[in-house]
Amino acid sequence: MQALKTLAAAVAVTLTLNACASSGASLGARSLPDGPQAGLRVTESGTPAPQPVMLKVSNYNWMDVVVYAVQGNSRVRLGQVTTMGSASFRLPASMVNNAVQSVRLMVDPVGSTQGWQTEGISLRAGEQVQFNVQNSLPLSSVMVGSR
Repeated sequence: MQALKTLAAAVAVTLTLNACASSGASLGARSLPDGPQAGLRVTESGTPAPQPVMLKVSNYNWMDVVVYAVQGNSRVRLGQVTTMGSASFRLPASMVNNAVQSVRLMVDPVGSTQGWQTEGISLRAGEQVQFNVQNSLPLSSVMVGSR
């Protein structure tokens, strides 16, 4: 009976490790062959998958900040950026190409009771956003451009 339990545990560990060791490709997506659109992701039906919106945050504030994407009543934590550091985040696909609601970027300095958020930004697939967080939060800036 003990051997059966050991075998079951070994099989579970093996399956877990195989799942973790996947190639990192999204389920239901593949790359196109070489050509003008090489590297473009496509869905199972062959239609191009929407390109992600990338957000690069440069933190010039004297405190570490937590960065959120806000849309309507929904707030998604993207990550934390240390003081005088920078980080890149992928915005959730549900917040892109939404004609009804724009996205606001929000920073919450760690250890402070005051946060700050941008005005609404309309984003399209494939764009890149540069968010510079300043020491005086209202002086922070956002730039949106294509990649």
